[in-house]
Amino acid sequence: MVSNGLCILLRWGAMDAEAYFETSKNLIQTLWSIGTYKKNNAEADRLWIKARGTAFHSLSHYKISLIQDSIPDFWRRNYECFTNEHNLEVLKAMENFQVEIIKFEHINRRRVTTDKRTTVHKFEKLLDVLP
Repeated sequence: MVSNGLCILLRWGAMDAEAYFETSKNLIQTLWSIGTYKKNNAEADRLWIKARGTAFHSLSHYKISLIQDSIPDFWRRNYECFTNEHNLEVLKAMENFQVEIIKFEHINRRRVTTDKRTTVHKFEKLLDVLP
């Protein structure tokens, strides 16, 4: 119950995350720790389900670039967490977070391919000018 309320409170840290990077790094790591926390005891794990879902919902409010900088080896850890999760409630909560990750990847990949095209066009223009 307390951890669920903490995750809701930490969601609001996303508004100033870029201005206070070190503090937001700690907030993101805390949310990630709660979101990925698993207990071997099934009874204790049931108590954490709501908090874990809220943690992923709160993480979706932060910029993915900040999360990537805050969590070491983020892409691998996110993949492992997503593919190894069996609880449907947590998976539903992770959905928004995964959508934000896909948007981030789409935007960044599009820029990379656009930059490559302009470079190719510049070289083609130079080759056309030279005899």
